[in-house]
Amino acid sequence: MMGFEINREEFLINGKPQFFLCGEIHYFRISKEHWEDVLDRLVECGCNAVAYYVPWFVHEYEEGEFDFTGEVHLNNDLHSWIALTKKKGLMGFLRPGPYTYAESTDLGVPKWFSRAYPDARVKGYKNGEYYDIGNVNFVSHNHPDFLHAVKKWYQALLSEIKDYMEPEGNIVMIQLCNEIPGEDIDDRNPVTLGIGCEDGLLPSF
Repeated sequence: MMGFEINREEFLINGKPQFFLCGEIHYFRISKEHWEDVLDRLVECGCNAVAYYVPWFVHEYEEGEFDFTGEVHLNNDLHSWIALTKKKGLMGFLRPGPYTYAESTDLGVPKWFSRAYPDARVKGYKNGEYYDIGNVNFVSHNHPDFLHAVKKWYQALLSEIKDYMEPEGNIVMIQLCNEIPGEDIDDRNPVTLGIGCEDGLLPSF
């Protein structure tokens, strides 16, 4: 059992003020046989927590097809990874995206999404016509197709990790996407804006 709280001034771990000393490790980029050694090095550095992306593109390798156990690829075994972080006495700071920067292809958005939902691309508008802008797989982050796919991703992931949350487990924080791509700051995708829909974003604004 672990108690974790954040107040206005400090972290409380098992009721006592402590620093949250966290290092970032990308388990999906490391052979599973080396996970324990890498976590031991993190503990030796004085860390009491580990942050890690749980990348959408890694674990939902095709739409509706998930691998959290390593059945498709050994390094996808999220359950073993979390259990090992707990064994090492580390608190978990889980980061499920949907965007995964860390120099990942397409910012971590699965390629199947771009193939299946091409209308969710970021759009510009000029001379009465819409056109795709940004990299080929960049998506409009408020597009309903994208939001629907992300919701399914979160639901699938949360069903896997619910038993690992504190106080029973060691996951004490979850950080939803911390970086929104700059390419869609001025996105003109008409579906995203709700143009032509009475309840659309642009009309309601």
